[in-house]
Amino acid sequence: VDNGFPQLLEILFDAGHTPPLIPVFINCAAPPRPPMARVLALGQAIGRFAAASGQRVLLLASGGLSHDPPVPLLEGAPPAVRREGQLFADGSSRRTPLNPDWDEAFLDALQAGDLDRLARLRDADITRDGGAGGHEVRPLLAAAAALAAAGPYRAQRRYYRPIVPWIAGFGVVTAQPA
Repeated sequence: VDNGFPQLLEILFDAGHTPPLIPVFINCAAPPRPPMARVLALGQAIGRFAAASGQRVLLLASGGLSHDPPVPLLEGAPPAVRREGQLFADGSSRRTPLNPDWDEAFLDALQAGDLDRLARLRDADITRDGGAGGHEVRPLLAAAAALAAAGPYRAQRRYYRPIVPWIAGFGVVTAQPA
């Protein structure tokens, strides 16, 4: 399980008190990744299912914006990985730099409900503009598509910041039915 999903649950709910949930995992790590249009369709199907359930449903998604980490490790990162973080922070890394413009455009499209535009993003374009980790926007699109399937929504960007030493752009968008 990718780090973003369990961390989100850990922050929101006390241990042992997580409500019933259906986790949706989307391959964001390596080819073959699903095309963004397929991610949109998955989100729409989830939204139709949730709307038909007659229950109040919380949709959560977690994923990075632009980032190109050297390797996904948990603890005990070797010196080379820690050094890469330092190189990234001082601007001498050869990894794809953070792209706040790309991050902001993605968040703007989520907020505006312009999901078809996001569904047209190609894998190669995401890698070029958002780095290898930028593919983690897929769950964000799926969650927005699920909400949109139930009708218009209002979204608000709560936070965005590119944090260079952490090699990632961070943002929070909340949304609810209009």
